[in-house]
Amino acid sequence: MMQVSLPSEYRRPSLALGLKPVFADTLRVKEGGPLRHIFFDIGHNQPIAFLEPHDGRDVPAEFDAGINRGLGVPAGFYHFAFEAGSPAALAR
Repeated sequence: MMQVSLPSEYRRPSLALGLKPVFADTLRVKEGGPLRHIFFDIGHNQPIAFLEPHDGRDVPAEFDAGINRGLGVPAGFYHFAFEAGSPAALAR
């Protein structure tokens, strides 16, 4: 997933979703500048990753990071869903 700006110290995904960051790095793209890349543990040894363009000379300061509009489909058409197994498992 792409983010316009990752939260300071990656707090927003961690706090809002209860996710723990497990790995972060910076990808250097010659044509567009660095990308911050962070993986969060979503359980059962499965990660979800976010990318943030950082000071990329060819990346606008503000952009729509969603996939739906670019593909011309309704909002929410492409989304993420996770199976927790039960309400009790979701609470863990």
